[in-house]
Amino acid sequence: MVAATGEVTLGGDGLVQFDGTTWTQIPIKIGGFSYVQHMWGESADNIWIGDYLGTLQWDGSDTKVRWPSGSGTFPVLAGADDDNVLAGVAGKLVRFSASGPSAVPFATGSTLNGAHTGADGTTYFVGYYGLIVRVE
Repeated sequence: MVAATGEVTLGGDGLVQFDGTTWTQIPIKIGGFSYVQHMWGESADNIWIGDYLGTLQWDGSDTKVRWPSGSGTFPVLAGADDDNVLAGVAGKLVRFSASGPSAVPFATGSTLNGAHTGADGTTYFVGYYGLIVRVE
């Protein structure tokens, strides 16, 4: 992911950020354990993370659990902007906005493996056996 302040990517126990010269580890640890699997964000100080614990949000200095998945699976993340972020795990989708989290109904318990949001703000989640879920 490229942000205005430098490139941020997954690495080690969390995130790593490149400032144009050096890479710096940004540890993401809550409760002594972290296993980052997915990430999404528009800036280096507002990154959403799909972790073993659920959906986390890094604000540039601290990490908060925004939605505990409760299933030990890693949420897949996508977004149109920092005020419209979607997280999905098997059978559940949640939209995060300024008004708080809200469930997005969809009718399958299939595992979600990836997501992409297009320029028009429509997000597509993909899963096993050809599953495609469209969220506007």
